[in-house]
Amino acid sequence: MKDRKTFKKSIVLFSLTFALGVLIASCNNESCTDGVKNQDETGIDCGGVCPACETCSDGIQNQNETGVDCGGVCNACPTCSDGIQNQGETGIDCGGPCSPCSTPLCSNDQFGATVNGTAYTASYIQTNYQLGNLVISGSNLSTHSINLQVDTAWVAGSYNISGSFGTSTTAGGQYSYLPGGPDLYEATTGTLVILENDKTGGAMSATFSFDGNLISGGGSGTASVTNGSFCVSY
Repeated sequence: MKDRKTFKKSIVLFSLTFALGVLIASCNNESCTDGVKNQDETGIDCGGVCPACETCSDGIQNQNETGVDCGGVCNACPTCSDGIQNQGETGIDCGGPCSPCSTPLCSNDQFGATVNGTAYTASYIQTNYQLGNLVISGSNLSTHSINLQVDTAWVAGSYNISGSFGTSTTAGGQYSYLPGGPDLYEATTGTLVILENDKTGGAMSATFSFDGNLISGGGSGTASVTNGSFCVSY
């Protein structure tokens, strides 16, 4: 009878030992390559006791990234056509690793003309708005000053100059002879040729010529403005 009880205890002990062995074996099979998030892993087979999990900020091209930490599961990689100034560009999608940025139109304002056979270059150039039109003024502050009114919506092409004030289709032109107090001449006929109008960057280059009649001051005759040109930002 005693032997039978001892035998039963032995069977129970064996079963418990076997079960514990299975459990230990199961635990011992956990690894960093078993495709299961176990142990103290923070991701499947990564983190914790395993190598660090791949991220979009680890400085390595991994996962299914198309670049280092970008593309695939990460944010799109910067390019030279994404409309954003990034990746060391000096302008939007230009400079740095992209094509060089173009030189801005009229990076240095210029204005000059010949009046009644005398050429002058403006030392003072100003742009402002009057009655919805852009007024471009160029003067040497001693003898000559010219005002032109143009529409910034105009594209490259030829436009008539007539009167002191511009319209939606016609440029305005004035010439002042400063020593006369000044003598003010208004354009009667002329031509403005816009070479380029950068509406985004706010700059315009053009040539111009016009004849003007005296409308105020003590002068006489007419004014002939030729070989005029300007390149100004606005």
